[in-house]
Amino acid sequence: MEQLRLLIAVVLSFIVFFAWNHFYVKNQPEKDIPAQVAATDNGQQSPVGEKTFMATSQEKQDIIKKLPVDEKIYTIETPSYIAEISSLGGKIKSFKLKNFKAKNKPNSPLKNLVNENFMGGSYFVDFDSSSIDLKNSNFYSSSEAGKIIVKDSKKALELQYQDESGLIIKKEFVFYKNSYLFDCNVSVINNTGTSFSNRLNFSINSEKPKSKQIGFVGPAVYSNNKLKQISIKDIEEDGNFNSKPDWMALETIYFMTALIPDKIVDMTIDLKAHKDKFSDGKREFIEGSMITSPFTLNSGEKKVFNYHIYLGPKSLDILKTIGYNLKKSVNFGFFDAISKPCLIVLNYIYKVIPNYGISIILL
Repeated sequence: MEQLRLLIAVVLSFIVFFAWNHFYVKNQPEKDIPAQVAATDNGQQSPVGEKTFMATSQEKQDIIKKLPVDEKIYTIETPSYIAEISSLGGKIKSFKLKNFKAKNKPNSPLKNLVNENFMGGSYFVDFDSSSIDLKNSNFYSSSEAGKIIVKDSKKALELQYQDESGLIIKKEFVFYKNSYLFDCNVSVINNTGTSFSNRLNFSINSEKPKSKQIGFVGPAVYSNNKLKQISIKDIEEDGNFNSKPDWMALETIYFMTALIPDKIVDMTIDLKAHKDKFSDGKREFIEGSMITSPFTLNSGEKKVFNYHIYLGPKSLDILKTIGYNLKKSVNFGFFDAISKPCLIVLNYIYKVIPNYGISIILL
C-alpha cells in the first residue's frame, strides 16, 4: 500500500534529518506523521407542521405486512466501493474500498471500513427514548433488486419501517458514482392519531486499532472553525458535550468514517468506548453519536433529517473536493502550517514521479 511506502520513506528521511541535526549544525523542522498521503455542507429538519397523509387502519396493516421477517441485504457497487445495507435496522453492514487492501499483501482482501462483528454493522438511527427499537427493526423496500450498480450519476435506496401505532420511519440512501460521500435522509411521519415527541440518535462505530500507531486515532468533531480530537482514553471524561458540529468522525491513520448533518444545528455529541459484547468480547470499539434537539410532531405531521456519510481515505485532495470542512481532519498539530503545503507539493511530485522516496528527496 502506497501509504505504508510513504510512511517508511518519511521515517527514513526523519532519521537522516535527525542525524544531520545532531552531528552537524541546524536542522529543519521535524515532520510529524505523513498519514494523509493516500490515494489518487449538517441535521436538517423540515419545518414542524409539515402535513403528510393520514393512513387508514387498513393501510397501516398493509404496510406492516410488507415488513420482512428475515434480514435482507442490498448490495451497492460504485467505481470506488462495494457496500452492503441490511434491512435489519437499515444499517451499513460492510463498506469495502476497491482501491485499498486490508494488508500490504498480494492476496489481501479489500479494506473494509465497517466491521459487522460489532452490532452487525454501523450507521444506526434510533429514538433517544422510545419503546420502538429501530436498531433491531426490519425495514422493507419497494425495490426488488438485491444489487444496485451506480453507473449513472447517482442511485437511491429507500427503506421504511412502521410500527403498529402508525409511526413511520423512512431512510433514503443516495449513492453517487464518483464519490466516497453518500446521503441518508431520514423521515419521521406521525400517523398515530396523537402527538409524538422525541429526539433522534444517529450513530457510527469503528474498531479500535489493536496496536499503537503514530498519529491521531479516535473520534473528532469539527465545530465553530475548531477541530476537537478526543483521545480514546479520555472518552469517558470528555465524550459527552453539546455542539453545533460541521461533522463528527471516527479516524484512523489512513481512513475515516464521518457523519455530516446537512445544516449546522445544536446537537449533543455522545462518544463511547467499549468492548464488543456481541462477538468474542476481545475487540474494542469506538461509537460516536449525534443526538438531535427534542422535536414534537402532531398527528399527520412529518420531519426530515438530512445527513451525509463519508467512508474513505484521509486524502487531502479527496476531502478538499468533497467539502463540508472535512479537509480539517488532516491535521499535523504544531507543524500543520508547514506540513500541509509540503504534503500538497509531495502529492504533486508523486503524480509525476510515482515513488515516495524520490519525491521526498526532491521535496
